[in-house]
Amino acid sequence: MTRSSLLNGHVRVFEPYGHLLADPQVRYFDLGPDFYQSHRNPHRQERNLIRQLQQLTGKTVILTSRPATPAA
Repeated sequence: MTRSSLLNGHVRVFEPYGHLLADPQVRYFDLGPDFYQSHRNPHRQERNLIRQLQQLTGKTVILTSRPATPAA
């Protein structure tokens, strides 16, 4: 990695802060610690993982439900 590309990457990290400081009307809203977990779509993730496994192995993937395990 060259020095200029390293510096360029650091500039991009601070770019949102520059926008916040440049415009006094802009407000920062914290998305919260569980933002990405609460917006996660389990069905989409399942579909994507099945597709990835099929592309990786070249086989058809069929999911079946697990039998219920008795509580200990």
